[in-house]
Amino acid sequence: MYNVIVYGPGCANCTNTEKLIRQVLTELDVPFTLEKVTDYQAMAEAGIMSTPTVKLNGQVMSKKAKVPTVDEIKTWLGKA
Repeated sequence: MYNVIVYGPGCANCTNTEKLIRQVLTELDVPFTLEKVTDYQAMAEAGIMSTPTVKLNGQVMSKKAKVPTVDEIKTWLGKA
């Protein structure tokens, strides 16, 4: 089971990151939960300084201000 959290205020990059991660996990037919955190205070409390930030099973996988590629997401899954 993969537990994914996407942190971001709802910008295009954050929304596209969430959609792409959902698409990859669905295509791989693996169980997952995906949460989107848009609240600035919650992001600050989690130590998130840039968005989109992705946590996978509690581990920060990306904190770049860009949408990850499919290959990057699959690499993260291999590390989780």
